[in-house]
Amino acid sequence: MARVSKLEREIIKCGKDPIYFIEKYIKVYNSQQSNRLVLTTTQKKLINHIINNDLSITVKARSIGATVIEIALSIWNALFHKNKTIIIVSVDQQMNKHYATIINDILTDNVLCNLIYAFNAPRTNRSKSKKNYLFEFVNGSSIYCYNVINVTNSSLSADFIILDECTLYSDLQNIMAHITPLIKKGGKLALISTPTFTTSYFYKLATDKSLSFSTITLPHDNNFSQINYHENEHRNIYRDLENLFNE
Repeated sequence: MARVSKLEREIIKCGKDPIYFIEKYIKVYNSQQSNRLVLTTTQKKLINHIINNDLSITVKARSIGATVIEIALSIWNALFHKNKTIIIVSVDQQMNKHYATIINDILTDNVLCNLIYAFNAPRTNRSKSKKNYLFEFVNGSSIYCYNVINVTNSSLSADFIILDECTLYSDLQNIMAHITPLIKKGGKLALISTPTFTTSYFYKLATDKSLSFSTITLPHDNNFSQINYHENEHRNIYRDLENLFNE
């Protein structure tokens, strides 16, 4: 039996455990410095919720770092699974560009690049147009960053679709009707947003237990009263949802 090298063991471990991979190889950038991502308990819950459910809804507090988790999971899926198509949907072109910039920064980190090239799965192409930002890998996987307008005009089948801050979408019901058929058999759809008003379609999806979605509510890791919401109704809806799914 051929011996498994230390590097091969590391690659296998990363492929099996997204939390291990993210904490060790994903670097978070800001204007002053970059740091390895140390996941909070809430962020780990978000990862496990998305990984363990084909249809997931996450009702979250503000500023829990959900965006970087969505991106990190997308990169992990693309690197360690062949021929996967991942789509990250944002509210507008400005956010679309922001997500693509984060992906590019993460993928150009030297430590991660060394790991990627070590098992012959380098990122080979980056392209951008008015419609989307595309990251392609030689293992056949791709990450697309779409804004909400362009995803409704797409016929691209996907293995993993993330809708970020989808309470901001003007017509979430119509968007859902379009993208749901795009998900391949065995694929995943994740809806993630801060709660807004009870009249929103996101609220309906999150509270209707007859639907196939698995829903989780995620506050900050500190006491709930310390969460800084801009409107009181956010706080009330969040508590309502938390009570509903803890029954």
